[in-house]
Amino acid sequence: MSVDRDFFVSFTGADRPWAAWLLAELDAAQYSSVSQLRDFVAGGNFALDMHRAAQRARRTLGVLSPMALRAPYVLQEWAQRLAADPTGEQRALVLVRVEACEPEGLLGPVVYVDLVGLDEAAARSRLREELAAVARGERRLAGDPAFPGGGQPAAAAGVGRPRFPTALPDVWNVPYRRNPAFTGREQPLAELAEQLGRGAATAVTQALQGAGGVGKTALAVEYAYRHRAEFDTVWWVRAEEPATLVGDLADLAVALRLAEPGQADQQQAVLAVRRWLDQHDRWLLVFDNAQAPDMTTGLDAPLARLVDLVPQVLHGQVLVTSRDASWEEHASLAELEVFAPTEAVAFLLARSGSSDQATATAIAELLGLLPLALEQAGAYVRETRIPLATYLHRLRQYPSATVTKGRPRDRDPADTVATTWQVSVERVRPIPGAVALLEICAFLAPEEIPRDLFTHALDPVAEELAMLADDPFALDEAVAGLRRFGLVKADEQVLSVHRLVQQVVRDQLDPESEAALAGVAVRMLTAALPFGGYADPGLWPACARLLPHALVAADHAQQLEVEPLTTADLLDSAADYLQGRARYTEARALREHVLAMREARLGTDHLTIARSLSNLANVLRDQGDLDHARALHERALAIFEAHLGDDHPDTARSLSNLALVLADQGDLDHARALHERALAIFEARLGDDHPDTAQSLNNLATILYDQGDLDRARALHERALQIREARLDADHPDTAASLNNLANVLYDQGDLDHARPLFERALAIYDARLGDDHPDTALSLNNLATILYEQGDLDRARSLLERALAIYKVRLGDDHPATVRTRRNLAAAVAVLDEQ
Repeated sequence: MSVDRDFFVSFTGADRPWAAWLLAELDAAQYSSVSQLRDFVAGGNFALDMHRAAQRARRTLGVLSPMALRAPYVLQEWAQRLAADPTGEQRALVLVRVEACEPEGLLGPVVYVDLVGLDEAAARSRLREELAAVARGERRLAGDPAFPGGGQPAAAAGVGRPRFPTALPDVWNVPYRRNPAFTGREQPLAELAEQLGRGAATAVTQALQGAGGVGKTALAVEYAYRHRAEFDTVWWVRAEEPATLVGDLADLAVALRLAEPGQADQQQAVLAVRRWLDQHDRWLLVFDNAQAPDMTTGLDAPLARLVDLVPQVLHGQVLVTSRDASWEEHASLAELEVFAPTEAVAFLLARSGSSDQATATAIAELLGLLPLALEQAGAYVRETRIPLATYLHRLRQYPSATVTKGRPRDRDPADTVATTWQVSVERVRPIPGAVALLEICAFLAPEEIPRDLFTHALDPVAEELAMLADDPFALDEAVAGLRRFGLVKADEQVLSVHRLVQQVVRDQLDPESEAALAGVAVRMLTAALPFGGYADPGLWPACARLLPHALVAADHAQQLEVEPLTTADLLDSAADYLQGRARYTEARALREHVLAMREARLGTDHLTIARSLSNLANVLRDQGDLDHARALHERALAIFEAHLGDDHPDTARSLSNLALVLADQGDLDHARALHERALAIFEARLGDDHPDTAQSLNNLATILYDQGDLDRARALHERALQIREARLDADHPDTAASLNNLANVLYDQGDLDHARPLFERALAIYDARLGDDHPDTALSLNNLATILYEQGDLDRARSLLERALAIYKVRLGDDHPATVRTRRNLAAAVAVLDEQ
């Protein structure tokens, strides 16, 4: 492609006004140029157009700013120029610095044209002088240099030329200074510019909606400053009250010379503004903190509602910021979210003046990435000169008090996280059940709260929540109200509440109400969280959804000392699920805690205590702590026998549990006697084909196998498998256990051809039902590898053993007997392969 242009103008979207001004200056100085602003049209391929544009130009003129240095595609364009001219001899990359920044790396040595701090006349003069020097290869020394420290803006340089980017429009009333710590938000700003810039004579109004404190006003302020060169009029309207709303529009009439100062008839002044906006372009109108679109204005028709004041035919741009999502009926609605994690950390570091990134990350997470909370935190740290680490300590120790500290920039000092959401709460209070729903959500985890959690009736009844459970339309309306004012996010399945909204809601409650709600939360979750997750993988999805909420609700209940036994039941169900997922460390901690809670309320010999002892002992056995497990099982068995007698099924289960530990310790005779006793009880009390009878048959057969009685072991395993296939699903994990155990017997009997398909079927079940990282899956891998090893398929045996060892090391630890055994098997397979 031929080179037929002097400059290719390269910039990031945030610097678009500067790019437009520089392009105009290049034209005025009679340099040829190519730029996406002028030369790219609809229907083209943007990436190819950019590539061709760069190739057509002798040099790249780069707009250098902090935002440009964070834009990967801009840096790539500049790096390509530097690669073609590494010594700078051809001056292929000419950077024009428009905001204070210091390029590093490859860009560090590049000499730039510096326009920072100059007014338009001085900037134009310097730019033309430097461009001429670039063309000549040398700079002419000025005989009488101008003072560079500012001055009045130059006169207009010609009709249609863009305004100098740092100059404000003649009509401008934005009440806030530009925030020097403004960080991130590039995607929302770009989307806002795209939406508002779609063209004239179309009713395009953009509403920024979000909860209090997410930074709607800050984003609007940054948009106004960043795009000020595109407007002749920028007017800020305080839309939260009719008086300020109408007053600010009447003031615009004065600024536009449509009305006299102090004119009493505001109706006529506002109508004059509406007519002027319909007939002119290059204006931006911001309705900040707008209430509902149908808020009354105090004016007569056709201006009686807030939405009536919004121009219908737009030659400019209208931006509305509001907590009220009902603006989506009147405008293109963009919901503003909290910061991304990286944005939150960068903002806090900039606002506080700290460089402690790790602590800033922890604070940002605790504050839920909320811009207002981070603004307060940064302001407080800067004001008080305390380290971020000290603030973090206080936030953890005194969360309620800490979020009241710090004076946010450009806000009423009383307008903090602790107060901003209370306004929204009051707005939803008339909606039946809305506040009750928000309050109960404050005692759950903040994310992914299942909507169907609120459809179950409680006993005893929680009155306001009972209405939501009884009437699905009432629940829908409560959710809609909370969502409308940014207090929750909602989709078809779940709700989410910001963690600081939760804290503010809890802080507003009196002690009696707080305790009552914490009790309702644990009762609700105890009813919803199924027990039995240890044995039934079918329950795992429901358990996984509810587990975070169960743990949070239980924590609140324990802090407030309410519903202790219900809380223990809830945690017991949570532990059962965790144990089933082989998350043994977490399960053990909960089991120990539940046992302590129950013993404190019920004493040491209650039947519930026996069940807690058994549950904890089972986790200890899974972890290989056999001595401790045995002691707890013996204690549990004594309680069962004392309360239920020698022939109760619960006594039989306790016998079986103890026998399993004894077998693991090598006491096979004692274990066999207990299993035989348990089997007799199950057959007598539950019948010959009950799943518990099958489990007992399986247990006894395993002992017989270990004692070398293979024929009887095989018979019992076949009987157990038959029961399980009939009574349980064909792919139930207990069925897989029977397949595994029967295959072990067949293997020892030398029947490898029949053993292998059983092992393969068992592995498929474990993979599908328990997951590919469960210890039972690892056991099945180990068993199948043994067959493959014997059959000479050493490579596949090695692969399965490596996978099993990885599972055991992560889930059970390096020193667990199963890990040691698998490591030994793998070493044997590797040794044989090495000899081949």
